[in-house]
Amino acid sequence: MAGKPQYRIMRKIGTIQVVAGGQTTIDLPRDYDYETLFLRLAGTANVTVIATSVRAEAPCQWVPRLEVIADGKNTIFNAPM
Repeated sequence: MAGKPQYRIMRKIGTIQVVAGGQTTIDLPRDYDYETLFLRLAGTANVTVIATSVRAEAPCQWVPRLEVIADGKNTIFNAPM
């Protein structure tokens, strides 16, 4: 029995608001064979202290960890940013 034909597509799953100290979950649609996942961060940083005291890596602290979990229990990817 032949399987379903596979087509490569790119689609936007969603847009979320990042909250400091918060945790967000994005449910990915099922019935897809995921080859690659992209995460794009965009925003504006408002520096409220003397700019010379802010490290260049400070925006990287907005997302401290990224996890990809399948079926709510199997960790596929887990890495600090």
